[in-house]
Amino acid sequence: MTLFVRPCLLLVLVLSHATANAQAIFERDWVQLQSANFTIHSTMSEADTRELAHYLEMFRVAVAVVTSITALDSPVPTNIIVLKHSADYDTLGLSPRTAGVFSAGMRENFVLLRDSRGDYERTTMLHEYVHQLVKHQGTAIYPRWFHEGLAEYLSTAEVSEDSIEVGLINTSYRYILNRYGQLSWSRVLSAQNLQNMSQIDTAQFYAQSWLLVHYLSNREDRNFGNDMATYMNLVTQGEEPKFAFEKAFDIAVGPLQRDLSQYIKRNFRMKSMELELSDSPEFAMTTTRPGAADVGLLVGNAALRFGKLVFARQAFERALESPETRARASAGIGDTFKFDDNYVAALPHFDRALELGADDPAVQLDIAEYWHNRAEKTPNSEKKTTWLKRARKHYVASWKLDDSRAETYAMLGETYTLLGDNHDRAVDMLQIADSILPSNASIQIMLANAYLAGGRYADAKQQALLVLSWAHVGSKTAKDAERVLTAAEARL
Repeated sequence: MTLFVRPCLLLVLVLSHATANAQAIFERDWVQLQSANFTIHSTMSEADTRELAHYLEMFRVAVAVVTSITALDSPVPTNIIVLKHSADYDTLGLSPRTAGVFSAGMRENFVLLRDSRGDYERTTMLHEYVHQLVKHQGTAIYPRWFHEGLAEYLSTAEVSEDSIEVGLINTSYRYILNRYGQLSWSRVLSAQNLQNMSQIDTAQFYAQSWLLVHYLSNREDRNFGNDMATYMNLVTQGEEPKFAFEKAFDIAVGPLQRDLSQYIKRNFRMKSMELELSDSPEFAMTTTRPGAADVGLLVGNAALRFGKLVFARQAFERALESPETRARASAGIGDTFKFDDNYVAALPHFDRALELGADDPAVQLDIAEYWHNRAEKTPNSEKKTTWLKRARKHYVASWKLDDSRAETYAMLGETYTLLGDNHDRAVDMLQIADSILPSNASIQIMLANAYLAGGRYADAKQQALLVLSWAHVGSKTAKDAERVLTAAEARL
């Protein structure tokens, strides 16, 4: 889960106490909008919610036009919650100053925003969304400057009814470059892991990555997508990043500092790209007014993500009122106890969920993960084996109901890693999961661990390097990848 935290603009997550008006979130005038690629749950007006959906769909079209990214369809839904009232942020345990949250899960892409009409909320959301699109292209290890630079370049897009303008000035980065100057471009081009960079170095890296992608995208005599493909081919063949860059883009690295210093001093807005989408597709949208039980399930799942377990339980109890949401709400209540390490109290609620929703693949997954997580917690090897095999039973049941879910394959595969009874099976399951959802960090880390456990150390190393090419510095994902990398290299 990614809070919208940037190198130069730090926003802090604060877990706050429940307020007296915590129940107000349930009474808001909720709108649910479904477009082709996004589901938005909003307490903004219906008109503002539609405008946001149009913006997102137009942005998605623009990404395909501007870049060589082709795999735009997500195998998991993208669910966006937009909260108009700052008090609702406090209710969920977020500071009202926080712009939002982006979490790329195995079951959904989850986005939470405050009223999204502010530029910062949108640019930060789009930054993370572009990262997901790049990661979804496959197993190529793109350079870090490309990951961050492209995300920054595209995230400043301005959308009108039938056109989109990308490449607008990022004033924060222009200030950083004017104030601190530029890092060595050889260092920027070769950087993958930013862990050893100071805060100022990191800010310079982001600024220079944005500037470089801006420059490369606006050269009239070159195609950025084609040049980038050439660069990736050269690097894959073993070429050093600096020399691959010079060959692919026909640019000498030595004069880059001078050339880009001159570039940024020009009228930047004139160097942006305006795409006239005269044949802009009609984006079909449907809106509904969710019932109280639907809102309860939505809010309960959001509160669960932020550790507001008691409030999440209250929200799920509201969702018990409707037969349509009762099974998942029961599983949600079970999760509130599970995440509090109270597995005994959780079990009756999962039993009830199974009774109500045995034909729901999501419910079967929740029950499987209850036994999976419980097995990971116990020091008793006999219980661990029993509970992991019980988890497998429910993973298989979920798979029989829906064989398209990456989460099912990934979690089933991890049971083989944890038990050590079939390493090949673990890898097979996790490779299937990765092929379905290549942008997911959890799956990639589990696959790296499966390679490591099965003695495939070169594969483990390569998988860890892939994760480190985009993982946020200091994140749990980055630390897990570094642990696998260290262990694999020690055995090679």
